[in-house]
Amino acid sequence: MSTTQARPSIHVREKILRIAAAAALLISFIVVIPFQPWFAEAPGLDLSWAFAMNDAVARHLAFGRDVVFTFGPWASVYTTLYHPATDNIMLLGSGIAAAAICLGFSLLLLDRNPVLLLILPIAIVLSARDTILFLIPMLVLLVAARLSAPKENTAHLEMTSWRKSAFLFCAAAAGTLPLVKGSFAGLAFGEVGFAFVLLCAAGLAPLAFSAALSAGAALCLGWIWSGQQIADLPHFFVAQAPIISGYSEAMSVQGPAIEIVVWLITSAVALAVLGISQKRTLRHAVLWVGFAFYLFVLFKAGFVRQDGHQKMNAASLPFISIALVPFVSRVSAKSFGALAAAVWLLFATLIGGLTPLNIAQRLHLAQALATDGIARRLAKPEYFPAAFDEGVAKIRAAEPVTDVTGTTDVYPTDLSMLFANGIQWDGRPVLQSYSAYTLELDHMNAAHLSGTRAPQNVLMSPGPIDGRFPMSEDARSMVALLDHYTPVGGVFTYLKLQPSASRGLHEVALSQTMAKMGQTITVPQAGIVIATLDITPTPLGRVALTALKLPYVRIKVVLANGAHKTYRIVPSMAKSGFILSPLVEVSQDFKELYVGGNRAKRVASIEVMTSEVGLWNRDFSVKFSALEVSANGTR
Repeated sequence: MSTTQARPSIHVREKILRIAAAAALLISFIVVIPFQPWFAEAPGLDLSWAFAMNDAVARHLAFGRDVVFTFGPWASVYTTLYHPATDNIMLLGSGIAAAAICLGFSLLLLDRNPVLLLILPIAIVLSARDTILFLIPMLVLLVAARLSAPKENTAHLEMTSWRKSAFLFCAAAAGTLPLVKGSFAGLAFGEVGFAFVLLCAAGLAPLAFSAALSAGAALCLGWIWSGQQIADLPHFFVAQAPIISGYSEAMSVQGPAIEIVVWLITSAVALAVLGISQKRTLRHAVLWVGFAFYLFVLFKAGFVRQDGHQKMNAASLPFISIALVPFVSRVSAKSFGALAAAVWLLFATLIGGLTPLNIAQRLHLAQALATDGIARRLAKPEYFPAAFDEGVAKIRAAEPVTDVTGTTDVYPTDLSMLFANGIQWDGRPVLQSYSAYTLELDHMNAAHLSGTRAPQNVLMSPGPIDGRFPMSEDARSMVALLDHYTPVGGVFTYLKLQPSASRGLHEVALSQTMAKMGQTITVPQAGIVIATLDITPTPLGRVALTALKLPYVRIKVVLANGAHKTYRIVPSMAKSGFILSPLVEVSQDFKELYVGGNRAKRVASIEVMTSEVGLWNRDFSVKFSALEVSANGTR
């Protein structure tokens, strides 16, 4: 075949590839946007906080003040839970994220590897929402690396007005991520910061400053558009500090160590491939550190709570493997691509139960939801509020509440019953008890019960997560309820409480001593006993906690009748001082605290233990105090 015959064939092939790549980008854009969202239909822990976030936006509650939670006013972009008041935020926020992902991958691959973009819609459909949103900061970093690369570098991307605008849009999209989830702020602004350094080092300071300003402006505009006051934005970020700092200790879930090892090896290979593929320059060092930071955040997000969250790490590998292609050699790209595919299939199969049939079903479902959602939004928009009302009615049928009027809060988690029954939620700042895992958060919730916005009703039924000791969640709030509220009935398994005059509760010290892990500790017999445990990690443990998580600490309680039970105890929660004795397991047990507690459930002794040596200090402080009630109370 002659050269003149071959050239048209190559040109046609490239044109077809670009058309296919454009189609793949369009499909990717569509499937990221929840045109067909999900609706509240059954009560539950996750539904409760997702619904609460939407309700908080609808009522213009101040995030960082009235609501102290990891999610922000754009939470619906993450949850994709429909609510009439947040539907526009969900669609626009998701559209911004979708456009940024498509533009970012276009800037990375369209000029030289458009065929790889065909992977994008499939990978998105098979990914969790975290994985998808985490892509945006990574793309900001890598696109900046291409734009700032010298012309002789194989990764160099010629600067054009279109590419500059697309990059700035990606930076702006990264700036909106903290509005979705406050804990995204570190990754989002961290990668924008690395991109800033890369661009400045290449003499592109105007573009660097424009990117930083785009991210900041998008954050502020998005905050205001969602109905928040700009003066409250700093409080939102300040409030994230105890939530983020306490997360690894309190919310960790253990899982197979082999999963962590496989992910770390895969990450190390990715960093090695990136490290050996570029000249040793400051620009390359910044790129490498920035990419390592992305992998570290992804590692923590997936493996602290190893109960399925690690699937997001595996799902990120197809994106990582194609995103690195412009920066590495062809051999390295193919080798890491094969490794990434193998690890993804391993995780997806063993953890996610993924099969070829599942993949086909999920792809078909994504297509059906997108087309159905778009059609309904164009032709029958009234479907969505009607479906919302229908879903709420299903929850109301499952949990009908007819004898509660006035502002109400629920302990520990099931807020969905309030929303479904039209009862005004007036919740504590940390809206679900399992998240009040530091002294600051615990005391903030307790103060709410004696403040001006204290609810007129409280529905309470012990229900800790992760096998925790029942009264260790919202520990000081449990004491505040005893002091400022009184039982007036019940709703399902919940004890119904209403405000009353303070009983003047106060703690009287009983004993304080040093104890050791595994030691039997006698509990004073003095009615209601508060225990305060000061369990701390060793220096090595602090390193382990920063890197990932620590092993569980457990507490074995032996009752006066000889029965014993073992629970998980979160050391940061145990520092608050929690009701240890009598043991409270159900709402009736809590009700009996108002008359001195169930004597049959008094705790005779405890034993604190952990399976690992060297990460938790073996010695810890134990303080016992009695909760005394004034004469007009019960004790």
